Amino acid sequence: MGYKDDKWREAPGYCVECGNLRPLNKSAVCKECWNAHPTSLYEPWEEDAYNSQWYYQRESVQTYEGIGTTTFNDEELQYFSEFHKFWEAHHREILNARIDRAQVRLAAQALSHAVRTYGSAILMVTHETHGLRPQAIAQVRFFTANQDFREPPENQFSKYLDDPTRFDAQEIADDPYDFLKFLGITRLSQTDKRLDFARNAARFLLERGISAFEIAPYFNNDAVKIREALVNAPNMGYGLKKANMFIRDMVELGVWPDLQHFDKIDVASDINTMKLALRTRILQTDIPLLSSFLDIFCYQYAYIDEMSSKAWRAVWEEWRHIDSTTAPSSPCQMDFLLYRIGRDYCREMLVQ
Repeated sequence: MGYKDDKWREAPGYCVECGNLRPLNKSAVCKECWNAHPTSLYEPWEEDAYNSQWYYQRESVQTYEGIGTTTFNDEELQYFSEFHKFWEAHHREILNARIDRAQVRLAAQALSHAVRTYGSAILMVTHETHGLRPQAIAQVRFFTANQDFREPPENQFSKYLDDPTRFDAQEIADDPYDFLKFLGITRLSQTDKRLDFARNAARFLLERGISAFEIAPYFNNDAVKIREALVNAPNMGYGLKKANMFIRDMVELGVWPDLQHFDKIDVASDINTMKLALRTRILQTDIPLLSSFLDIFCYQYAYIDEMSSKAWRAVWEEWRHIDSTTAPSSPCQMDFLLYRIGRDYCREMLVQ
């Protein structure tokens, strides 16, 4: 199929195929390259995948035989440069991330003062559950916490009120795409990954003959065992961050009020809680963090993620030491507040 006028949009830039300045084309290709390929190649929902493939193909051309490979997201990839090879081996010693105990104490004092001033409500999760029963809350949260949202989704609990059968594990296992469509997230990227997450989460329940609410008693009401089971389930979308977040929500929303070892669940670390750890200097490094391009295999990100969780746990421990009456029962109960502070006040161009 050839070029169609209704496919053009205002978008100055360069063609990703030939490198020439392209005219009005939303898919980043010039008219000639558009005509040389099937139209479907440049449809909007395929644009991200196509551009990523183009980028990696051209990057791999710049490397050379014998440079070696690394593993990223369970895939063996060639190093892009000698720098990336060196960075994998030495990023920890170069960054030298460490927890500053004096700053930890100041952070703990500030949090204690905030709770005394404004009440413990500032720590609370703010999901609107629309009066759903615990069984329904668990089912909804289990099938949504493992998905990535680049923008706030529609209220997931109100979706349950629209049609409770859509959250049935067997229904989701049989047709995960219809479930994602019902949630309104099929327009987001990485649909194949999302389908796997939904399907495998459903199978996790079906293979054990349980509902999401029954996960806790199945694992002896042990928060650590629940987290390990979620994280170790293959291709289900539950890494440490999302597993910590899910368990936190189940306790905060009154679904599993009596979990053992809940204090072992860490802050659900993300870019906002990491930025806050660095901005408050409870976590310090020898050099400024590299750009994401230089950290393309995420060694720095994983390291700072790990150290950020440890730093916020240190703050929680100090908080409990200086004022146990205001401290929450687990570090993970701090993360909703920390996330909001990091999001709203750790912006590069923020002006008071």
